[in-house]
Amino acid sequence: MLSQVRPVVDYDLLVLQADALLSGETDLLANAANFAAFIFEALPQANWAGFYFSADDGLVLGPFCGKPACTRLAHGRGVCGEATRQMRTILVDDVNAFADHIACDSNSRSEVVVPIIFDKIVAGVFDVDSPELAGFTPTDQAGIERLVTTFLRRTAFPARLRRGRTTLCDELARAICEYRLEHADILVRFDGIDIATLSPEQAFTYIEEIAPITLAHMRHEATWLFPRLMQGGDMLKKRSEHIAREANDAAAHLEEFLETWMSPQIISDDITRFRSEFRSVERTIRGRIAAEEEDLFTAALAEFGR
Repeated sequence: MLSQVRPVVDYDLLVLQADALLSGETDLLANAANFAAFIFEALPQANWAGFYFSADDGLVLGPFCGKPACTRLAHGRGVCGEATRQMRTILVDDVNAFADHIACDSNSRSEVVVPIIFDKIVAGVFDVDSPELAGFTPTDQAGIERLVTTFLRRTAFPARLRRGRTTLCDELARAICEYRLEHADILVRFDGIDIATLSPEQAFTYIEEIAPITLAHMRHEATWLFPRLMQGGDMLKKRSEHIAREANDAAAHLEEFLETWMSPQIISDDITRFRSEFRSVERTIRGRIAAEEEDLFTAALAEFGR
């Protein structure tokens, strides 16, 4: 019986094809998904190809092709962890002989892992497995490294991956940007309505739309943002504590308002009082947003150097 001869892989051609595939797109998720699928189809010996990206606790699974894989890999664990630790490509002919191999697919027998490095920071790895012993040669390793270089040339990596582990400063800077967008959304909803012109039914519908969004925003700030800002210096801590108390009062004010005006009929029975109390709630929320934007966020970004 004649043994099967594996087709010769033309890596020069694959590099050109990968470059064309990724041309015109820089999004990490889109390019990683297409690149993994491309490699999976292009390498006849591969039974898994995909990414793991750096996270605070090790590596987290990214786009891939093949059987479902381990979602997270602890720091330094497995072939991927070793490639990350050594900051170089690791080629393993027999994964069962690798002391710390993590078996996501029991059919995999050999593996090549290429680290993705920016200024001595490992942003992730590209991993290819094979069900064959010694499924990858040094020629394959060099070719896969060239392909990964092509991927990196076409793809924009977020700063959090290029800088390594996420810091409190990074988290707060991103969160404040998101909170500001939510503030803008809430204010636009207030600006777009004159409560005096709405019927009781329209007013109730409007409240059902804006109240859950506003309350969810307030609760997230109370449980996530304020406790972290209180880890800052004395001045920021005091400001955060003060704003947190105001935010808690504003949330209670809104909840009390919602408990009072629970239906169009109740609104209709005393619409003048309803409109007055709504304006009071609106002023409270606007004031809280202004205090955060003009005082707390400015102080936080100044302290954390952003």
